[in-house]
Amino acid sequence: VGKLSRPVKSYIRASSSKEVVYSSTGVKIGVNVLATGSSLQPGIENPQRDIFTDLDVEEKKPFVLVNNAFVKAVQAKADQEVIGKEIVFNDKSFVIKAVLSAKRESPQLYYPITLLSENELQATPPELIFEVEKTEDVLLLKDEMNAWLKANFKNAATDFRVLTNDY
Repeated sequence: VGKLSRPVKSYIRASSSKEVVYSSTGVKIGVNVLATGSSLQPGIENPQRDIFTDLDVEEKKPFVLVNNAFVKAVQAKADQEVIGKEIVFNDKSFVIKAVLSAKRESPQLYYPITLLSENELQATPPELIFEVEKTEDVLLLKDEMNAWLKANFKNAATDFRVLTNDY
């Protein structure tokens, strides 16, 4: 979205549920999968700036970040035990690069959104999330986003929705 008049923090993600095979043991688990940019998602901070970078996304590197619940689900004794190990989902192999200390009950993994095929993007359209600094800016920024979409996409009214949690 072009230049907005107020500061925002942006995220992109396409989420789905998948069965993942942890190659070291053959264990299969259900996982919430988030294809994302280097800004993971609200409430989940990238623990080290170099773990998941914009360059990783651009270069389509086949790795994943997993959470503590994933480590527990594959019955590993410690976070370090899964780092460098391979998982498989969607007939693709990925290497676990890091474990996030996300406070989630269910297993999650994050990987570069640029690894999604055109068909996968059609099946699971990405969401763009913008966090504003001031609640009073929400409606103004929503109007700016809708205007930008309308000016740049002929089917903006049917292809996009700008949702807010304003009251």
